[in-house]
Amino acid sequence: MTDSQDNPHGHRHTTLQPATRPVPETGTINGLNAEPYNKYDVTIKVTAGRREGSILSNAVRLTVRKSKKSQPPLPVSKNLHNFGFALKATGFQALFIIPILFPMKKIIAALTIALAATVSAFAVQPDWANYGFYRESNNAVKDMPNKGDRVVFFGNSITEYWPSRSPKFWNEHPNFIGRGIGGQTSYNMLSRFREDVVELHPAVVVLSAGTNDVAENSHVYNEDLTFGNIQSMCEIARANGIKVILTSVLPAAQFRWRKEITDAPEKIKALNARIRAYAAETGTPYVDYYSSLLADDGRSLDARYSEDGVHPLQPGYTVMESLVLPAIEEVR
Repeated sequence: MTDSQDNPHGHRHTTLQPATRPVPETGTINGLNAEPYNKYDVTIKVTAGRREGSILSNAVRLTVRKSKKSQPPLPVSKNLHNFGFALKATGFQALFIIPILFPMKKIIAALTIALAATVSAFAVQPDWANYGFYRESNNAVKDMPNKGDRVVFFGNSITEYWPSRSPKFWNEHPNFIGRGIGGQTSYNMLSRFREDVVELHPAVVVLSAGTNDVAENSHVYNEDLTFGNIQSMCEIARANGIKVILTSVLPAAQFRWRKEITDAPEKIKALNARIRAYAAETGTPYVDYYSSLLADDGRSLDARYSEDGVHPLQPGYTVMESLVLPAIEEVR
């Protein structure tokens, strides 16, 4: 059985309660072969430093020790039938305590599952912002003569797929540089903004962010933080003499990889309204892809322009090109 409650800090505690039946010294448990069992306590402790939802650092410590208890109850997990665990997450620390009642060879499998789950939930990727994605091509760009007309298109997969789905546009504008990375949120983008924008010394950056924030690819969605990340990228660009063009988030009724998010259209509309207002306040050109790609239902990306409801096909990119080119010409 489970016990769940919210603590005062807004974090939810979920603890799997142990069953009350005794455990034999030998025999079978959930179909395992009969052999002597040794009781081990396995503790995995993850300590993560966070700032405004972004994981900054982490450490993982794993300890295996033989239990001093002789006849512990068998914890039961709905998903992991052969062992259970208690999970308690408070503030910036998470403590996983896994009582294992297996032969040693079974402990290895248990540790693998537990550690994989822990790392996937809390650990920082070695290159979280994917700085290396464009490293070689960035070096090549830096070695090329800069005529002062470079335009960097900075974004997520919608930007990344653009050159392959609409190559004619990019072939006609060799000074345009695509720097989109699939799956990235504004948090990732802000982290790599210097490497993939500032250090290329463009005249203009076309900034497209927000889709994956709403899809909660890396964080629980917080409109204020996403909008703040967009503001920060604009401020960094201006401080380095780079002109900014802001674009709307494209319409999306649903994300196929996050179908549980059902209010994406409302969140996208609200974020776009803030981006538009900020652009007007700061005199920044704003390109409204959203209105031109919106389906008649007022929520989704028009099926004429997309197969998956998120990423444009060539006809969709053609519409976007017709909107962004005049804005680029205007700011030069």
